[in-house]
Amino acid sequence: MSRPFDNLSWEELNVVEHSDHGVLFPTKLRERDRSGKVKETDVLVRCPRPLDHLEARRDARAMFDELGLDPKADADYLEQAEDLCLLAKAIRDKASLGQYADAREIAKLDDGCIRDIKERINHFKTLLDPRQSVRTDDEFWELVESIWEKRNILPLADIAGHEQHSFIMRLVWEARRSRTESSLPQSSETSTQAS
Repeated sequence: MSRPFDNLSWEELNVVEHSDHGVLFPTKLRERDRSGKVKETDVLVRCPRPLDHLEARRDARAMFDELGLDPKADADYLEQAEDLCLLAKAIRDKASLGQYADAREIAKLDDGCIRDIKERINHFKTLLDPRQSVRTDDEFWELVESIWEKRNILPLADIAGHEQHSFIMRLVWEARRSRTESSLPQSSETSTQAS
């Protein structure tokens, strides 16, 4: 299913850059109320960084201690608590840029709302990838040529991770198409000339 931000350019996303929080993407926290209507709250999100992951683990363990849970016996819940702590760090209040809610408040949101905001954050992560995109036919064939010249797939590392799969699938498609076209019977014009 297409999301409203899927086809927006970087400029159209109205990204905010902040010295303490880095790049912040405007989005909405969406959840259904009891009547089935979708309630939207404007928020900003930042893509978690490695330190955020470490702090989320620490915060999840502290939450476990507060709740009297055992990290070993309830390991599957520890991972869920880490995700909630990470979301708490990622979701920012639009006005103050401060944390929108703590992990316990985030845990009160329904699963659909949490999945939706996680998908949005994952999409924004792909936008932050500094590696080049392969958008045109010329760029595609230049990369193919570079791989051929080097006799190595290392040039693939230069393209954005989320686009590597698409590149490889197109390469397979082009190889298959080339093989299929070369195995087609010759045209009647060619066979007439041979007679």
